[in-house]
This record gives sequence, C-alpha cells and structure tokens, in this order.
Amino acid sequence: MATAAEIKLSTTGTLSSVVVGDFGNRTFAHPVTGFNLLEEFTQDEIRSSEELQDFLDAGHITLEDQSGAPILDVSLIGGGGSSPSSLDKDLVALETLSDGEKAVGSGISVTPALNSHVAILVNGLGASVGDGIKTKECYFSGNNGVDARLIKDIVETDTLHWNGSKALYQLATDDKIDFVFND
Repeated sequence: MATAAEIKLSTTGTLSSVVVGDFGNRTFAHPVTGFNLLEEFTQDEIRSSEELQDFLDAGHITLEDQSGAPILDVSLIGGGGSSPSSLDKDLVALETLSDGEKAVGSGISVTPALNSHVAILVNGLGASVGDGIKTKECYFSGNNGVDARLIKDIVETDTLHWNGSKALYQLATDDKIDFVFND
C-alpha cells in the first residue's frame, strides 16, 4: 500500500469549527488552510474516519494530497486496488421541484468497486449523500426513489435523487453533476 507524504485539510467556512469525533473531538476552527493530518493521525485513522468523510461530502472541508490533487474519498488513502472512474462526469441535471425527484436522466454507469465511497459534486461542490437514508441532500435508489440504497450496495443503473429542502436549493438544467467513485 502506498504511503502518502501529506494529507492537507482546509476548512471552507461553511461552519465556524469542524469537530471530528473520530479524531478524539479534534477541532479545526475556520480558517484552516493546508493542515497536514499526518502530523497528528495515521493513514489508517484517516482512512477509517466516517465523520471526516461526512464533512468532506458536505463541503465543510477539502482534502488534498502532497501534489495538490483533491482527495474525495478518505477510504482510498494509502491505496485500495481500484482506480477513480472516468464515467458519470459533467452530467446535466434534471430540474427538480420537490424532494426525492431524480437528479439526472440516467443511473450510475457501472457498479462501484467493492468498498468504494460514492461522492456527488454539483457544479464542483460536494453534496451530502445518504447512506441508506433519504434525509441528506441526495441519495441513490434502486426503485425510483422509494428507498435509499446503502452506499456500499450501489449498483449499475441505480438513480440519484435530490432533496432540495436539505441542500437549500433545487437543481436546474444548467447544473452539472459528477459521480465520484472507483471502478
């Protein structure tokens, strides 16, 4: 497994402080720019932090590696055997008017790799993805939005559904959506 030299965290200002319970309630008070998490935590601790991933998905923090490349999935830090998918990028959003409506015209193109996290970017900004729940900004479903799929169980053709009341905005056809996952 490859070892990262730096994993740099920056706060975005959407919260005045980000408190990561998985890290012993470590607080990052905005503004934080380029803090190297490896100065305090191991790659295994970072890779297994569900809360860190939640803050990343919600757009409260950004992470990047030593070369400045964005890290969108903490579970892949230090290796993982699969590679980032080039599929399902720059998708044209469907106009949504109410919660639970389909966000794009087609489902995910392939089944993500085993244990791959699936992130959603809307116009380049992270959206929180429900993990078997419909109470986040968006969620995947295998039955037209009736039920939310667990992220680990997402399969080819599952559709993305949008909750504008959670995101505080509805989608329009000029919005672009990226599915970020490994295949």
